[in-house]
Amino acid sequence: MRWRSITLFAAFSLMLSVPMFVFADMDQPTLHVGDNWTYDLSMFQLGLEFTGEMITEMEGQTSSHGHTVYILSLDGSGTVESAEGSGSFEMWGHEHMRTSDLADVELNMSLRIDLTVGESEITTWVYTEQVYDPPNNRWDFPIAVGDEWISISEVTETFTMRSLQFDETTEDTYTTQMNYTCESIETLNVPAGSFSSYKIKEEMEEGYGYWYVSPDVGLIVKMESYNETEELIMTYELKSYSYTPGNGNGGNGDGGTDEGIVGLLMDNILWIIIIIVIVVVIAVAGVAMSRRGRLPPEEEVPEDIDESEQPPPE
Repeated sequence: MRWRSITLFAAFSLMLSVPMFVFADMDQPTLHVGDNWTYDLSMFQLGLEFTGEMITEMEGQTSSHGHTVYILSLDGSGTVESAEGSGSFEMWGHEHMRTSDLADVELNMSLRIDLTVGESEITTWVYTEQVYDPPNNRWDFPIAVGDEWISISEVTETFTMRSLQFDETTEDTYTTQMNYTCESIETLNVPAGSFSSYKIKEEMEEGYGYWYVSPDVGLIVKMESYNETEELIMTYELKSYSYTPGNGNGGNGDGGTDEGIVGLLMDNILWIIIIIVIVVVIAVAGVAMSRRGRLPPEEEVPEDIDESEQPPPE
């Protein structure tokens, strides 16, 4: 559970990093209600390939756990492919970040995968809620190339999963730590265009990732995530966006800053998908075994017929 949430929370928080001057320090930016970003998503894990689209939007402000926070929504969908079958996925959720410093306060999200294997339908559903006390401040503005910082926070998590015979809700409290380095400034070409971006490396026990953030779009331009064996397991690239540039230190109530939110949810999605993939792979293996190398199942008796009334075998 802990390895999942540590990275889960880390990525969705990085995705809203918004540097204001490409060759100066990265200041805390300003986002406005209605700003939105669309990403192409690809993920590869345990023989399953996820391909789809994610949309995130700045919705406004509210109060959460005693803090004034910004609200960012996330909605995604796409296809799932494997050697045994294919299907689709959907995801939706919200992230709350403190307006004064963009510290992570709360995350809640859901994800559903429907997979068809032969004649079998496998549906997996996950819901997670994470509360950070004190809020998890993963930014140290202003940020410049060469800067290094550490994010540490205690997380209280509720996690629910339902799939086939799995139906479990667990609660846990643990401490997360992520190490960050702003490595360089690079020019990236993505479907939305060409952007000069800060390259930020995130490191944790389960792997590492690279996040490219640009002042031109007010959000993540590209993300790459690697596991502990340095295998690329997830990427997303900016496809389109609608962003109102602004400068400020946040907390001014005129639209607000929301760095890190999208990155955080994205990483949470990554590890939730990995958990689901494991469950789906187990289910797929079970379905495959039932179709190969086994004797045909015994003929079932219709429910409306009493077995005691059946004639004895000849």
